Amino acid sequence: MQNEFEMSIMGELNFFLGLQIKQTKNGIFISHSKYCKELINRFGMENAKHLATLFDYNVLIVYNDYF
Repeated sequence: MQNEFEMSIMGELNFFLGLQIKQTKNGIFISHSKYCKELINRFGMENAKHLATLFDYNVLIVYNDYF
């Protein structure tokens, strides 16, 4: 990232706006799992039952459909 953007001397970015940032040779990976875990803990849902979210992979979502 240092080649593309001006960076301060604070070092490599790890967290930004609740997102975890991992920079490797293969790319930049963004995750919000830490934020989700904090929300689950905050609302006392650590022992809640897990449920999968259904998703239709054949549907094309277009930006203009929602805005």
